[in-house]
Amino acid sequence: MEGSRTPLPRWFQAMFLLSLPGGISALRLADVITVTYKTAWHIAHKIRFALQSAEASNLIDADFRLDAFYYGSPLYQDAQQPLLIGASLKDNEQPDHVVLHQPEPSHVDPVNRRVLASGYHAFSRKHAEPHAIPSSDRYGKLHAAVFPIAKTVCAWLNDTFNGIGAKHLQAYVDEFAFRLNKHLQSASVLLPLLRWCSITRAIQYDELTRPKPVLVVPWVYFGSKSRWKGRHMSRWGA
Repeated sequence: MEGSRTPLPRWFQAMFLLSLPGGISALRLADVITVTYKTAWHIAHKIRFALQSAEASNLIDADFRLDAFYYGSPLYQDAQQPLLIGASLKDNEQPDHVVLHQPEPSHVDPVNRRVLASGYHAFSRKHAEPHAIPSSDRYGKLHAAVFPIAKTVCAWLNDTFNGIGAKHLQAYVDEFAFRLNKHLQSASVLLPLLRWCSITRAIQYDELTRPKPVLVVPWVYFGSKSRWKGRHMSRWGA
């Protein structure tokens, strides 16, 4: 909030709205707190940056399940975004701590979008305590306890935001994970959100919008998006 020309009540209203179970899109936020779309987008991403800091500080401290899933239409598998989901499970095999992670492009096979072994190792180094041991299904099947979470986060990204691109995907899944983990802990979402917004450094618009490494969109290899779609349609016999 430091240096912002937006009145403080609107900032706190935005924090409250992002603490609600489904969050809120920047388009809807702009209408509710009566600011421009650009201002609403900037406010929401500043809050998400604080939530990302919170998630980064909360390492998995027990043996955990680590699986890959894919965000995007199953009709266009070469355009899907791979995500890793790590979850420590209670004795009843239900999750009590979930981490969602977008692998670096160098940790993904660019052809079939599968996460390489280096991506799994990078997840463990970044998100888990050294003594926490991951386990995965050798055939890539999602654990029954995390499958509904993967399905829900993909639906939420599409239903709330009409889809999210690769550049900011990590920020949105961290927002989802923050609320989910508070729910799993039967804890308040708003109070920790306010705390992290108060102690996290401010991130500037230029930093939010600067380029970042992402997987290359597949249609660049076909010359245009229409040619890429045409290739898929010809394979489907359309």
